[in-house]
Amino acid sequence: MIVPKKAIRSLIEVKDEDLVYISEVFRVAREIVKERGWKETDYTIVTNGGKRQEVPQIHFHLGSGATLNT
Repeated sequence: MIVPKKAIRSLIEVKDEDLVYISEVFRVAREIVKERGWKETDYTIVTNGGKRQEVPQIHFHLGSGATLNT
C-alpha cells in the first residue's frame, strides 16, 4: 500500500495543488516495480473510492503475481 504524505480523503477531493502528492505515489510505485524487476504485465495499481473505500484516506495498492527476482 502506498499512501500520499498529505491527508486526502478521496479521489474526488484531490485539488490541483495535491497533484504533487499523487505524482509522488506513482514515482514510488515506479521505483518499486523497477527494484523488483517486474515487467509491464506483472503488476497492477488500484485505488478504491466511494462505498468501496473502507479507509477514509486516498491510498493505492501495488500488487503483483510475479515471481520476485531477489
